[in-house]
Amino acid sequence: DEPAYTWKSADVRISPQRMQVAHDIIKSEDPDREIITNHGPVNLISTLKEYNSSTDLVAVDVYPIVPHGIVPSYALFDDGLQGDLLNPYMSQVGEYIDKMKIVVDNSKPIFAVLQGFSWEMLKPEKERDSSMILYPSYDESRFMVYNAIVHGANGILIWGTNYTPQPSKFITDLYTVTRELGEMQEVLASQSTVSNIELKYHEMGYSVDVGVEFITKEVNGRIYLITVNSDKNPVKVTFLGLKGLKSAKVLKENRSLIIKEDSLTDEFISFGVHIYELN
Repeated sequence: DEPAYTWKSADVRISPQRMQVAHDIIKSEDPDREIITNHGPVNLISTLKEYNSSTDLVAVDVYPIVPHGIVPSYALFDDGLQGDLLNPYMSQVGEYIDKMKIVVDNSKPIFAVLQGFSWEMLKPEKERDSSMILYPSYDESRFMVYNAIVHGANGILIWGTNYTPQPSKFITDLYTVTRELGEMQEVLASQSTVSNIELKYHEMGYSVDVGVEFITKEVNGRIYLITVNSDKNPVKVTFLGLKGLKSAKVLKENRSLIIKEDSLTDEFISFGVHIYELN
């Protein structure tokens, strides 16, 4: 877990050489045992690449739901954030998946380790500020999951639920998201398909930065369009190039849309998710 990461230091915690020795010992005794190495959302790509030969899968933990004004503690920088990219929003999840794809040269599976806790709850009970206890909402957890998937994550892990009171609204919301992933498993585990879909944005009074990101899947003759709005602002967008398709069922939203002239128009809230089953 996070071998290259030492808080507030450039020194690696466990050297690539030591990791390789451990890898070789494990494989000599249990050659079919999969080894997963989780990296923090820090360090140079060149540094992380040195660990590739000692692992079968690579993960990255990204926990971006942090209340403004929190007193920084272990793993939080002085600005109160865990990640170190320019993007302070939860769409950074996808950016770190992209980073890991470069680290492994697209040669190993990549897992996203996502937030199952409140940062304030990691502190000893006597040091906690109740006003700083903030958990991801249902919409935030769902966005982070699908943002990772759209960027190519092969698996999702949730860390920190042992620090979270159970039962709680957050756990109920989180289980709702993970049940959806279970229901979507056949679709999500399938290969992404190549599509000719193009996007046309409609004026909403905001700039479009990253905008809507998407992947397509085809399972049992049905096409699934998985989309996320990775902007902090709402967007209205038309998907062009849906040739031969007539309608779209929006999963988990109890609504359907008509596809007209090979195009589909819909609106997204900030960091919104829509999953379309195209017919």
